[in-house]
Amino acid sequence: MKKKLIFFFIAIILSLYFLISLNLNNEKKLSFFKSFISLEKKEIIKKTIFPIQYKDNIISELNYKIRELKTEIINLSKWSNKVNNNKATAGFISNNIYSLSRYIDTSENNFINKANKINNEYRDKGDLVDAPIFSTKLSNYKILEFDLPLLKRGDQSEKPVGYIDTYKDQIILVSGNGFYILSIDKKSLKEENFNYREIKHNLTEVMSGYRNFIPSKFGIKDVTIIDNFIYVSYTKELKPDCYNLSILKSRIGLGELNFEELSIENNQKCIYDYQRFNPHAGGGRIIELENNKIGLSYGSFSFFENILEKNNYWGKNISIDKRNGEVKILSIGHRNVQGLFFDKKKNIIISTEHGPKGGDEINVVELNQSKIENFGWPKASYGEHYQEKTKKEYPLKKSHAKFGFKEPAHYFVPSVGISEVIDCKKTFSVDCENYEFISSSMGNNSFEGDMSLLFFNLDKKIIQQLPINGRIRDMTYLDNNLLLLLEDRPSIGVLKVD
Repeated sequence: MKKKLIFFFIAIILSLYFLISLNLNNEKKLSFFKSFISLEKKEIIKKTIFPIQYKDNIISELNYKIRELKTEIINLSKWSNKVNNNKATAGFISNNIYSLSRYIDTSENNFINKANKINNEYRDKGDLVDAPIFSTKLSNYKILEFDLPLLKRGDQSEKPVGYIDTYKDQIILVSGNGFYILSIDKKSLKEENFNYREIKHNLTEVMSGYRNFIPSKFGIKDVTIIDNFIYVSYTKELKPDCYNLSILKSRIGLGELNFEELSIENNQKCIYDYQRFNPHAGGGRIIELENNKIGLSYGSFSFFENILEKNNYWGKNISIDKRNGEVKILSIGHRNVQGLFFDKKKNIIISTEHGPKGGDEINVVELNQSKIENFGWPKASYGEHYQEKTKKEYPLKKSHAKFGFKEPAHYFVPSVGISEVIDCKKTFSVDCENYEFISSSMGNNSFEGDMSLLFFNLDKKIIQQLPINGRIRDMTYLDNNLLLLLEDRPSIGVLKVD
């Protein structure tokens, strides 16, 4: 009898060992038990108790890294050829600046679809829109564009061209690779005579991670100027092939910018570049809040594990005290927030974020709530995963409220590639009598709402589209006009009511 019991217990232990080893690298399997174990302890358990599976996992990671490095070599080779053939198109500063003035045509004939030229796994195959979705009943607008002496997004493996903000009488532009910080005289744009100067800085010295500087999806995530300080967010390599989000700051004036890292408490965790890791989903938008605090959208980097846990910052909007780095979580359940706007009167944050395939969202974060609001990702979305395998492992609920999450104020299917969001100022346009906010969009198909400005009123639930026909990475006000950073040429556009 005693031998049978021993045999029985041995069989149970072996079965459990076999079961765990089979699901060791599956994030969803055994998730309840895994949630109680830290990442560091998980690594120790894998190394000591499951050495074969750990070895197989390391081999898989190395093969993935080899494929990725081969892609980087190809991209660098293409970039090098562009440098040799034409330095001006490779991101080197040029004095050949061209301007273009045009009226915004809102008729259907003006809509364009570049998506048919795209052939990759992220294209919305089979459901491309070829007729306008949104109404275009807005005032007449005119845009004056100035070419920027920077590398095109397409020549940088989809790295953002850059980000902009204003300081006194200057427009400050930080390139997506961190090489250039330009100061552009605001008056020169009005006079249709584009003047700029380079500002000396140490960004490339203090940024960690070489991929931020080469053609890749890594790089600068946003730039914001608050109280004579410039803040820059970027994808930081915390240790080899392990990344998180960091903010650099410098006092801004007429001289050289000397950046240093902003203290953010408990920001020592990182995500390894493996499998679903996507630096494009890192968020990074910075806004000014009250009481010496700034807001930061901390992306999910396309990971699912522990996103809804409150012991990390992945997939969350957070506030950071500029004086001591103290962090408060404002909202959770976000995939990739690209736009933030703080409405002081209503004490809310408008948060615009990328969904997966479809499911871009406009969310309202109410700051006067005692409970942290949960917007559902990665369990709920009106979009769908791109890969069939992911759809099976992580099915997405459509209703948010039914499963205890907050519904988006508006969602977009198909996606619009939503980016920055700002308030709609009446000094800018009479259309702002009826609309509270303006969001910009990227994407490739203006029929869907891409490459446009979207005027919206959340209370009345109405949206109007102004097709710009260029990917709008960032925007800010220039006196009573709207300043757009356009990625396709790339260029700066000054938009005004005609």
